[in-house]
Amino acid sequence: PEPQRTRAVHTYAALAYYTQGSSRLEQNGEWRIEAGDVHLIPAGQFHRRLEMTSAEFWGLGICVPCYAAHGITQLLEPFERVRRGSAAVVRIPSERHGFLEGLFQELADATRERNPSDDVRSAVQTSLLTLILHEVRKSAQWSKGAPTGGASVVMDSLRFIEENCLRRLTLQDVADAVGRSPAYVTTALTKATGKSAVQWIVSNRMAEA
Repeated sequence: PEPQRTRAVHTYAALAYYTQGSSRLEQNGEWRIEAGDVHLIPAGQFHRRLEMTSAEFWGLGICVPCYAAHGITQLLEPFERVRRGSAAVVRIPSERHGFLEGLFQELADATRERNPSDDVRSAVQTSLLTLILHEVRKSAQWSKGAPTGGASVVMDSLRFIEENCLRRLTLQDVADAVGRSPAYVTTALTKATGKSAVQWIVSNRMAEA
């Protein structure tokens, strides 16, 4: 992939596990990522690839509301930590590289397999993804960040939407949850992510569907 001229933002969480080469990325600061590293991108966080050198990686997009619906949001803690200022890069211990790469390969194989029913394929994919997230969570070492003001409102609003979007949810509900006015919340979200609160609610519902 070539360097990106403009910043990108996702409505889903994403991660990339590097198996070769290196990258330099902009995401709430600059990060250098090398083989054995996992790059974490929370939903709603702007990022841009500045430079890549012979980089190869496995990539995943993750439906956060789907995990929230199953009550296993603890596995997504690394993404929430990154939102709050922790490092966007997790170093995987060398003795776990082969195991983690094997999980990605199995996930790719399961996704391409044609014989199983949709339910079986979905169950296998979910199991493998859960193991991948567990490996990342085990390896993460957190550095404390202290976002304030509008930044914390954005993070709290996105988390609340992700965890509650599958029920009936309004802008007022989000505003009440973070203790701000609806106008303040939607302005803060739009400025930080390019999407309003209502657009985030709709995007998360569509991702779950």
